[in-house]
Amino acid sequence: MAALAVDLVSDGVMLGASAGVSGSLAMLLALGQMVGNLPQGFTRISVIKTKNVPRWIRILISIWFAIPLYVGAGVGYFGVRAGPMLLGDVILSFTGGLLATLVVEEIMPQAHRNGDARLATVLFLIGFALYMWISAVMG
Repeated sequence: MAALAVDLVSDGVMLGASAGVSGSLAMLLALGQMVGNLPQGFTRISVIKTKNVPRWIRILISIWFAIPLYVGAGVGYFGVRAGPMLLGDVILSFTGGLLATLVVEEIMPQAHRNGDARLATVLFLIGFALYMWISAVMG
């Protein structure tokens, strides 16, 4: 659940920061996040349901999923909108660091357990390098 909270906070920061820049950009990103996060939420809840967790607790967990998203959105929006440019950069860098930590601590060990360690490491490095190249070209 901690990994999911980090993911939702980072999504919220991205949405809040984009709302500070442009409302139409924020709407576009929010629609994209909705498409990506709905299946993830349904999957999490179905896994919890298989453990015979009562319905009211599953509803509370579903509500809990919104809290990290809204907290991240507030931090992203007010960090970009009300703060100096450096604060927005720090917030977005921190979010990127959280996601990198999530990959290293959660996703990579899972890949090692399933025997795909070399392929996963190579693909992670390629994806990271591609992301950095796109950021340099676009920025």
